[in-house]
Amino acid sequence: MTQELQYATFLLSNFIEEVLVLDTNATIRIVPKPDWISYETITDVLHDAHTSTKQSGMLFNASSQSVEKTISRLGENGLFYVALTSNNEVVAVGAISFSKLKSEWYGKGNMCGHIKMVGVRGDYKRMGLNNRIYENLENYGFLHADVLEMNTACQNHIVLDSNERHGWKYVDCKSFPSTNYYSYVMAKWKNGCPYSERKRKLIFFFRKLSVHILKKQNGSYRFPISLIKK
Repeated sequence: MTQELQYATFLLSNFIEEVLVLDTNATIRIVPKPDWISYETITDVLHDAHTSTKQSGMLFNASSQSVEKTISRLGENGLFYVALTSNNEVVAVGAISFSKLKSEWYGKGNMCGHIKMVGVRGDYKRMGLNNRIYENLENYGFLHADVLEMNTACQNHIVLDSNERHGWKYVDCKSFPSTNYYSYVMAKWKNGCPYSERKRKLIFFFRKLSVHILKKQNGSYRFPISLIKK
């Protein structure tokens, strides 16, 4: 083996080793938020995680919300999971809260876990932390609920595609007053999707169509509500 080939093999070996360390996140642990981690820290991580989203002009709540808003969105029965380095630095977060679904077709009357405020600090992205946060939230969520839901901008293909690969299904489309984009709602059931793929896709298609017809991206109606109700 020539010296050049030996050196190239050495560099490749070191590169693979570094990638494996990053991919396995050997020094990063995911735990429920300890009391010593403040909601100011959580909010700062969310701001950092969604910097590019804010720069693109999308009004993500998590990109600029106040500490009070973070606490309000978490709710009384909510829980944050955090990713901690060996130095106890918070580098990723994600939350879940619970309530009974009132009218949603994909779980009406069932207890539901709402996954929200998930974000990974910019310098720790592409290390699998988002999936690990979701995994912990799902495991905890299914201890208390039969169905989980999350929503994000329809342009957020990275999260949507990743969730779909991990068993999440598209179930609804919504437009919220505090945003400037349409959101896709995805659900995941404790015992698997109880609906046929044909039925689910059909309902999702018409839900998406109706929201686009009736509402603008900022949640306002395109037509006077009185006309819509008639």
